[in-house]
Amino acid sequence: TTTEEPFDMVLVLDFSGSTASKRNLIKKAAQRFVEYARPRDRTAVVAFATDIQMVSALTTDKAALDDGIRKINIEGGSRVWDSVKFTYDNIVKKESVGRRSAIVLMSDGDDGSTNTTFADLMEIVRGGDTTIFSVYLNTGFGSSDGFMDRWAQRGELSMAMLAEESGGEIYKAKGINDLNGIYEQVVNDL
Repeated sequence: TTTEEPFDMVLVLDFSGSTASKRNLIKKAAQRFVEYARPRDRTAVVAFATDIQMVSALTTDKAALDDGIRKINIEGGSRVWDSVKFTYDNIVKKESVGRRSAIVLMSDGDDGSTNTTFADLMEIVRGGDTTIFSVYLNTGFGSSDGFMDRWAQRGELSMAMLAEESGGEIYKAKGINDLNGIYEQVVNDL
């Protein structure tokens, strides 16, 4: 479809324990994505930790989306891959048929999914036409033996692979200033 056609964007937000220090950043970034969407573009919001919550189905109502994002209050485990599969199954395949679609995944990639492996998710991404934009949140955990640094690199690499496989991009963010320009770029790319 032409770039003038409206698109669907699903924000998939990580509220697991490893992103506790980034929750305000995640909410502000999500609100900025909603703000930059064009009037006919629909946005949905999925938040996850131990549970996966549909905060908002696809809508053009920016005030309702903003309110839903502000009210997110979950925590716990980190079901990254399960949440992206949930998004494909419950939003992209059901509500976004025939429209251009994108997933904006904001996470540190620290996955503890119980139902979906990374390999499973890569097959889903390869079989679809939804673009993934990964916003990698550097949570800054480190350890003296380097184990946590290697774990973080693995999460970042996985998120980069998802984006690349779908034709999207990966962005890295430690703070809100790192995200300046990303909102417009993602909307312009779509």
